[in-house]
Amino acid sequence: ATVLPSPANVSGGLGYAVSLQVPILAMIDIYAAWLHRSSLDRPTVWLLLPMSFVGMFIGQYMDRRMSDGGARFLVGFILLGIL
Repeated sequence: ATVLPSPANVSGGLGYAVSLQVPILAMIDIYAAWLHRSSLDRPTVWLLLPMSFVGMFIGQYMDRRMSDGGARFLVGFILLGIL
């Protein structure tokens, strides 16, 4: 996923950019699952689904507690950790 720059005149800028992206990414995931439904490993999906909701709740909690600068630092730290 790409982190979009937020408009300067919108409050909660990083949250605004993410709120634009999440529905689009969710629809892409649903469409990809539908396209590959014949080869979908359903037990794995049911294993990963609860953890994805836990991740969403953690993200919502952190969004309310962190500043934009802190969120940008965290995203950068996670991306560097992936490399």
